[in-house]
Amino acid sequence: PAPGSGLMEGRFVQMAGAGDMMGMPGKTFSIWGYDNFKKQYVCTSVDTFNTHMIRMAGGANQDRTELHLFGEMDEPTTGEHDKMVKYVIRFVSDDEHVMEVHDEAIASDNNKVVELRFKRK
Repeated sequence: PAPGSGLMEGRFVQMAGAGDMMGMPGKTFSIWGYDNFKKQYVCTSVDTFNTHMIRMAGGANQDRTELHLFGEMDEPTTGEHDKMVKYVIRFVSDDEHVMEVHDEAIASDNNKVVELRFKRK
């Protein structure tokens, strides 16, 4: 679909990207939306780095410059299943956003384990 056209009559948007993580090329695909029944933003994402789907849900901060979503993910490098993580999506501009992944099991204010930058092509 054309940029901004959305999916399912505009109820959802898709995001596809490609880039490098730790020197390895990869691709990602996500579907984002707002669940009117649950009153939450929702996302389902897949990528070529993993074999599992990531699902997350949550809300926006007061000035709507960030989304704070929570979900479970598997961690193949450590063997952990269903690890609780927090995703912080910061909207830098209409063409750029940053996603941080925070490991909720780390008892620290500094539990960010990954930061990904997305720019519109």
